[in-house]
Amino acid sequence: MDFTTIKKYDLFNNIPEEATRLIIEKFKELKYPKKSVIFHEGEHDKNIFIIESGLVKIVSYTNIGKEPTIILLKEGDIFGILILSEEARPFSAITLEDSTLLSIEKNTFIALLSEYPQLNKNFIKLLSKRITFLEKKLISISHTWSYHRIFSILQLLSEKFGKKEGDKTILEIKLTHQELANLIGTTRETVTKQLHKLEELGLIEVKRNVIIYHDKCSDFFK
Repeated sequence: MDFTTIKKYDLFNNIPEEATRLIIEKFKELKYPKKSVIFHEGEHDKNIFIIESGLVKIVSYTNIGKEPTIILLKEGDIFGILILSEEARPFSAITLEDSTLLSIEKNTFIALLSEYPQLNKNFIKLLSKRITFLEKKLISISHTWSYHRIFSILQLLSEKFGKKEGDKTILEIKLTHQELANLIGTTRETVTKQLHKLEELGLIEVKRNVIIYHDKCSDFFK
């Protein structure tokens, strides 16, 4: 484990270094290759995870085998937290690239939240941010027109994964057209068509699955 990096995660904000070390010692480090299933929807395992490196998608399978993506998660993000409700997992978690995770058993984590009030406070803040993100995503995919949905999800992803460079924002994740389609509930063909249209308008650039989002894209859709 890279303690220097891990202690900077939002979950450990304003916690003394010695206490942070004691907390992190309760976690196990696990490595998953790309496209690994971390847990399945319906399972009753009792672990919570933090991403140390890599990228994870949370998905829910439909009756006809489709795989809508609920959220994408990056380094420092915590997931698997819905098991705190004692119910079976409502979603599946899958790695989109080689990933290293920190894992902790649910009851151990609950005990840490009781022992360290600042950890509990940080955890609640992270939950609030997650709910806000999901609310924004719900709004973004409610648009009737597919190009509005694509614009909205790119705007949302740029907030979470974007690196600002002048009047552009580079999404620091590589997503296939199918993965984007799964995020907004449309087809790969529709995503390909609408991304091409946005590119022709000079609003975005697409280079090897990396999307560069121009500031004027926001003005265009106002």
